Amino acid sequence: MNHPIEAKQRGAYYTYSRVAEFLVRWAVRTDEDLVMDPSFGEGVFLDAVLQKLGSRASVGNRLFGVEIEKNTYEVVV
Repeated sequence: MNHPIEAKQRGAYYTYSRVAEFLVRWAVRTDEDLVMDPSFGEGVFLDAVLQKLGSRASVGNRLFGVEIEKNTYEVVV
């Protein structure tokens, strides 16, 4: 994980998993929805989508994420 000052300078904010789960339940309405997390950080939104829709294999090409912080990306992926 990154130093808190560096994270703040990049505008990084971390979401609690319970909040991500709530938002995913509200936003992802069907198994056909496309989901894109433009700054996935620790991956809590991606995990919440996988929990709702099933395994990585069943999600297929409907779940996307982007992360500019290389160290964070490598930990999550």
